[in-house]
Amino acid sequence: MQQDKISRKTDFIIGKLRFLKENKPESSEDFKNDEILQMAVLYGIHTAIEALVDMTVIIEICRNKSQNPGDYERIASLFENGLIDEDEYDGLRRLNGLRNAIVHAYDSLILDEIYNNYEPIINDIGKITQSFCEKY
Repeated sequence: MQQDKISRKTDFIIGKLRFLKENKPESSEDFKNDEILQMAVLYGIHTAIEALVDMTVIIEICRNKSQNPGDYERIASLFENGLIDEDEYDGLRRLNGLRNAIVHAYDSLILDEIYNNYEPIINDIGKITQSFCEKY
């Protein structure tokens, strides 16, 4: 059951990463001025991170039989129990923070941050997803 859920999440994430790679804004200005592109990219990033965080929940509950209430607590529990390494821990925390910023639209600076870090964001999502698939 766990592998099936992780496999479905992985397929979903791969689809979103493919979309994001194919639809990278040409420039920061284009990104800021095209609301449809903003919505598509932000939704793609948000849902890919959401699926990745869901994977942490599946792994954490199955491995630790735990019901930690929050995403950061779940991520910390995986790290503390040796189920993810420090790079994955740091990456998941950063991505979860980015997801929160997207969902809650903290400020307009998020567009510059996303554009300037587009490839690292996609790479982090991909690396952590691949690691989870290989481990679990």
